[in-house]
Parts: sequence; C-alpha cells; structure tokens
Amino acid sequence: MAETVPRPSGKGKAVVRAYGKQSAFSELSYAYPLKLLSPRLQSTGSHPASVAYVLSYGGGLVPGDKIDLEADVGDGAALMLLTQGSTKIFRTRTEYNYRLANSGTLPQDPSPASSTIQQIDVTIRDNSILLLLVDPVTCFRDAAYTQYQAFHLAPTASLVALDWLTSGRMSRGEEWDFARYHSVNEVWRDGRRLARDAVLLEASSAPPFPLPPRTLRDTLRPYACYATVFLFGPLVKGIAAGIQKEQAAISQMQVSEPPPFIWSFSAVDGGWILRAAGTETDIVRGWLREALRDVEAVIGKELYSKAFA
Repeated sequence: MAETVPRPSGKGKAVVRAYGKQSAFSELSYAYPLKLLSPRLQSTGSHPASVAYVLSYGGGLVPGDKIDLEADVGDGAALMLLTQGSTKIFRTRTEYNYRLANSGTLPQDPSPASSTIQQIDVTIRDNSILLLLVDPVTCFRDAAYTQYQAFHLAPTASLVALDWLTSGRMSRGEEWDFARYHSVNEVWRDGRRLARDAVLLEASSAPPFPLPPRTLRDTLRPYACYATVFLFGPLVKGIAAGIQKEQAAISQMQVSEPPPFIWSFSAVDGGWILRAAGTETDIVRGWLREALRDVEAVIGKELYSKAFA
C-alpha cells in the first residue's frame, strides 16, 4: 500500500516501483491545493503503468498557488500523469492588474502572491518510462503563470512529455488575453542537459526593433493552441520513426493564408521534439492522439485511451 506522508502546502510526491510485471505506487502524497488520484486501470503493454491524475481543488489555480510535484519512476516501472480537463489559471489580483494598466510593464519575475507557479521534477530510472500526457493550460484574462518541469533520465530511461496551452476562454471573448505565461522544460541524462525549451509570452512585450507594438493576439493568431512534445529514450524510437516517415512525405508549397494546422519534428541530442499548432484545440488533440498512438504498445490500448479523452 502506498505510504501517506503529511506534506507542506502545494507539495506532492509520487514514487512508482515495478513489482514483477506490474507497477505500483510505494508513495503517493499531496497537500492543498494539489490533489493526486490513482484509479485502478488495466495496463497490458510491455511496461504496465501506474496512473495518477494531477488535480487542483476548485477546478483551477489562483494567484499565490504553488504546486511542487516530485516523482520517481523506478527501474522497469512506468508512470502516466494525466489531468481531468485543462489546467485553468485564474486572473491575477487587482493590484497586479492595476500596475500593468498604469505602467504598461510587468515585473520580470512576478511575486508568488500575484502569479501561479507549478514545478514538476521527475527522476526516471533505467528501463522505465514517464508519460506526461496532461490536458493543456488555459490562462484566463490577466492571469500570470510560471511553470518549470525537469526530467532526469537514467541511460536507458524513456520520456514522453506533452506541454501545451490554449488561447483562453474564447467562448467569453478571451483570446491570448493573459498577462504572462512562462514555461521551461529541461531534459537531463546522467547529469548532462540534453534539451532546454523556454517559452515566455507577455502582454507588455515590446518588439526588439522600432516597430508598432503588437499584442499577444496579433502575434499568435490565427492559432488557438500550441503544443510541444519531448520524446527521449529507447521506448519512443518507434513513435519517432513513424513521425519522421510522415514528415518525409510532406510536400512543401506556398500558401495564400495560414493552414488550420501546422507541425514540425526535430532531432536533438538523444531525442526528438515535436511541435504543433492549430486554430482549434481539438484539431491539435486529435492529431497528437494519432501521432503518439504507438504508446499503446508500451502501456496498453485501454490505458492510452484515457489520454486525449
């Protein structure tokens, strides 16, 4: 049975170990506003996985919330982290919005009281795999969100990590109207950094040249969803090969207007990075579901169906 340990606010820990042909949690602990749920789901692939849903109380994160999740995937084990719907980031406090409106600038590093912060640090040991297949982040108008995710891989460990965001609550007329979004992902193997990907979007960002100011909406439209997938390790080589084959079959041509969906695939030191953008979140979701379909061989068809649901 998983050990339950009292933790500081926002702290969480998930430790997964392989027991024969199964994976199980030896520790699963969390503290408000973080919540971790582990349903009993059947996993029938080469690496039967344990599953944890990363949730928050109240359906989203508010300014001042800080999530700090640590995970450890033991030798030969598998862990899949999911969410139930998009991670909603609520707007910042009034004094933060007042400063933005009157000065036109944002603090370089927003204080914990005005920003929502999430950190995930995962150790992935030999012959194991982590699948981070959460739903996208959705920042409400004037929200400020900072995210840092670090993945530490052993020599034969594997990783599938999805990081994506939407333009906001378009049904309420919000489209790239948040104040600040900062996301950093790092992949390490044996103490050496293989990849670092950083995204910084600010409502007050000024162009580097003497050009007319542009809002985030001007810069990011017509796309409403941007996604990045990090693929590393021996268990994802089949996925990478399939995507490379699809990429090789693409014919490039000039277009008069942006297509509704675009993607790219690049090899990096020890792995690959997949990027995609679409005019609708469901377009991106559906394409990613098929692009990563070979994950079924690792964790089983039934378990994979819980991702991108």
